[in-house]
Amino acid sequence: MYYVLYMFGHVNEVIDFYKTNENKHFHLYSEFEKNAMKDPVLLDSFNSISGFGEIPFIWHWKLLVDQCPSDFTFLEIGVYRGRVLSQVGHLAMRANKKANLYGITPLSNEGDKYSNYETIDYLQEITKNFIKLNGNDTNLNIIKGYSQDPMIIQKASEQGPYNIIFIDGCHDYDAVMLDLNHYSNMVVPGGYLVMDDASLYLDDPYGKFLGHPDVSKAAKDVMDNNDDFTHIYAIGHNRVWQRNPSKVIIQY
Repeated sequence: MYYVLYMFGHVNEVIDFYKTNENKHFHLYSEFEKNAMKDPVLLDSFNSISGFGEIPFIWHWKLLVDQCPSDFTFLEIGVYRGRVLSQVGHLAMRANKKANLYGITPLSNEGDKYSNYETIDYLQEITKNFIKLNGNDTNLNIIKGYSQDPMIIQKASEQGPYNIIFIDGCHDYDAVMLDLNHYSNMVVPGGYLVMDDASLYLDDPYGKFLGHPDVSKAAKDVMDNNDDFTHIYAIGHNRVWQRNPSKVIIQY
């Protein structure tokens, strides 16, 4: 038996590196990709299902799942084909953790100017991908609707709080701002808020895709000025904030 040594094998190592190094986005992207490529099962979990994303992201999700308690709760806003929910469930299984997984989606291409060309059965696609990586869909919970709808916000709040929230919903500035303002309050103290498509206005970002202008601007305007959270790293167009431990969760 032998062990593969990983650079950035723990999220605290990433946080320390991110504070001090130049070209940090390039180095994180490169090393996360190397780490993912060293793990055939992890790599296959990415390649075997459809959806957006880049190979280094699966290492980033591994690091965050590793930091979660043995029984944790995850919310994704904007599920698309279910790649992230499927991988988070798979990573939890590998780590012998129970993941309570929730996704908010209208189960259609309405409301998103970047995927309105598709005509697919989103629920069927999400379920198929999830079962492929997790064997069944018993811990997959889809909340059908728009994330800005007060009834959907209430439903999501009732299932929280969440150890990780991933925001990848509507890409219009006003909608992203509403998502950030409503759902950031549902992150547990010490938990993580992750934004997709949000790195465009960072210094020296690096990746195959850096983000959308509206999403990146909302990240800068809202999360970078939110005293409840600390920005801890970015990988490609994904940005990650950690909620400060002393903050109080707001119930709706």
